[in-house]
Amino acid sequence: APEAAAVNLVVGARIRVTTSLLNSDGQPIVHEGEVYAVDTTTDTLVLQQSQGHTTLKRSMRFVPGNTVTEIEELEASAGTELPPLPAISAKRLAEREAEAARKTLEAISRIGEGVTREAQAVFDALCKTLPCRWDGTRIIVLDEVIIVDPYTPEQCQSATGGESATLARVRKVLSGELRKVRRRTSTSSNA
Repeated sequence: APEAAAVNLVVGARIRVTTSLLNSDGQPIVHEGEVYAVDTTTDTLVLQQSQGHTTLKRSMRFVPGNTVTEIEELEASAGTELPPLPAISAKRLAEREAEAARKTLEAISRIGEGVTREAQAVFDALCKTLPCRWDGTRIIVLDEVIIVDPYTPEQCQSATGGESATLARVRKVLSGELRKVRRRTSTSSNA
C-alpha cells in the first residue's frame, strides 16, 4: 500500500485517492481533490476539495497515509511556485517594536523596588484610577501627592505643602483601595 509520504505528490496536482476504509456499501472510500499539503511527520495527505453544492467554495480533507491504497494523478500541477509573500513595511515593524519596548519599560516602571506585596497591591490598585509612579519606595500620585510607607491615607502629603482637593481625593481613593486590598488578602490567606 502506498503511503502518502512515499509517493512524490506535487502541491496543486489533482488526484484521486482510494483508501482501505469502506463505505456503507462495502466499497473503498475514494477522495478526489487538489493536493494542498503532504505531512511526512504524521503521514497525512491534505486535499482541497471544491464544493459546488454548498455556500462553501472549498473544504479540506485529511487522509491518513496508512489508509491510502492507490493514488491516481488526474491533472498535473499548474506549477510549483508558491504565491508571493505580502510586502512587509520596515517602518511599521520598527514602530511596532518601539511601541512594544515602550510598553515593556512602562510595565517595569510600575514595579516598586524594596516594597512589600501590600504596597505593590496598593500601587496597582491606585494606578487603575489615578496616574501613579514610584519614586524609590514613595508613591507619587498625579505628580501632586506623595504617599510614604505604610501607604495609608494618613501618610498622604501634598508635594507643594498644605491641603488641596487633589490630596483629599487621593486619600479617599486610597482608603477605598486599601479596604479592597485587605479584603482580598484576608480572603486568600483564609483559603
